[in-house]
Amino acid sequence: MYLNNLQSYIFGSILLLMVCFVACEKSSYTSPAFDLGESVVIKKADQVYLAKNTPSQLKIIVNDIKDSRCPLNATCVWAGEAVVKLSVSNTEEHSASFDLIYGTDAKKDTVDFSIDQKAYRAILKNVTPYPVAGVSQDSSKAEILITQK
Repeated sequence: MYLNNLQSYIFGSILLLMVCFVACEKSSYTSPAFDLGESVVIKKADQVYLAKNTPSQLKIIVNDIKDSRCPLNATCVWAGEAVVKLSVSNTEEHSASFDLIYGTDAKKDTVDFSIDQKAYRAILKNVTPYPVAGVSQDSSKAEILITQK
């Protein structure tokens, strides 16, 4: 009888350890990573990591995308613009937040910023899909390029 209880205790302990090991393994790094100088397409509220060619890993989060460009098949007085709100932070929790604007003559599609005394440049390459009159745009994506200055 004591042998059965001992075997049950050992089996239960091993099973519990395996479940904990699998749970810890799945919680590790799961967000996509990309290289410095490589364009990445990010949806609203998504995050990606700039990891491969940097000494400190950068996390890029798209906080919001507001697209007020003139829809296809519509007549507009103004061409409009798409505004992407970004936050960039490193592993030491230093961060920078800024807006990138696509589609205006103001050329605010490029922003220079620094984190932890390192200079970077963010370029908004595109915002997709282009608005269509009468169609809701809930899945906007921003194509962003981060380079080191």
